[in-house]
Amino acid sequence: AGSVSVTENAGRVVIPGMARNISTDGFEGAASTEPGQAVSFILVADHHPGFFLSPPAISADGTLTFHLAPFAFGSTSVSIILRDDGGADNLGRNSSKMQLLSIVVRPVNQGPTFTTYDLYVIKNSGSHTLEDFASDLSVGPANEACTPAGVYCDAQVLQRFVVEQVTNPGLFVTSPALTKTGTLTFSLAPDVTGTSAVSVRLEDSGMSRDPMNPGTNT
Repeated sequence: AGSVSVTENAGRVVIPGMARNISTDGFEGAASTEPGQAVSFILVADHHPGFFLSPPAISADGTLTFHLAPFAFGSTSVSIILRDDGGADNLGRNSSKMQLLSIVVRPVNQGPTFTTYDLYVIKNSGSHTLEDFASDLSVGPANEACTPAGVYCDAQVLQRFVVEQVTNPGLFVTSPALTKTGTLTFSLAPDVTGTSAVSVRLEDSGMSRDPMNPGTNT
C-alpha cells in the first residue's frame, strides 16, 4: 500500500486516494462481475500506546484518515485487508491479500521550559547565590525527557542557560548568571539602587532528526 510521512503535531490527517483500484473481484467499473457488493477496509496498526487519538482508517473510496496524539513521533506499520459483503460460500473469497502501510511521524523538537520569580535584594548586600531560582526545568514533553533514546524517545538533556540581556548592568559588579540546574549568582555594585530586567533562555540537546523540521531547542 505504500508509506505516509507527516510531522509531529500534524493532528488529524486526511489523504484522499491512498487506496486505489478498489474492486470486489479484480475488475473495475462495468467489467466487474460483482457490481452490487459493498467493500470495507480492515486496518490493524502496530503502534506505541498513545500514538494516535484516532487510529488509521480507510473509507470505501480509499481515503486514509488518522489523528495523531500531541507530541507523538515515531513509526508504525498498518496491516490492511479489503473485504466485500459477498460472503465466502462455495469456496469463494471475500477478503483480499494483506498489504502493509508505513506511517512515519517525523519529530519536531519542542523548546525547554522553566519558571522564575521577581527578586528583591538590599543595597550593598554583595554577592548572592540562590539555588533553584529557576525551577520546573523541563526539556519538553515526556517523549523528549525519556530514556533510552529510540524510535519513540529523544532522550534529551538540559545544556545551559544563556543570559541575553541585562537592562541595567551598572547595578552589578558580576552580572547575573544561571547554572543549568537553575542556581542564580550575581554580585551587586556598591552604593547603587535600581531595577534591572534580566532576559534568559534555556537550551536543551534536542535537534530534530529531520532537518526540514528543526523545531527549537531554546
